Amino acid sequence: MGQEKKRYEYDVAVFGGGTAGTFAAIAAARQGARTVLVEEAEFLGGQLSAGMGAAGAHDTRGEAAGLGLLS
Repeated sequence: MGQEKKRYEYDVAVFGGGTAGTFAAIAAARQGARTVLVEEAEFLGGQLSAGMGAAGAHDTRGEAAGLGLLS
């Protein structure tokens, strides 16, 4: 027997975690919408943040620094 599939329901689905998609998802969630953000990359921010690790954006422990967008 296969596993039972889980069903999720959202009011807003944002595809693409670039700058606009990330902030669109944040805005929708802040308004109370059940929101999902789908991004294929391992980070959010698109081209704006794509080079941040290489540019030396690290915290005091030497770990890659986050943008703090979701706090």
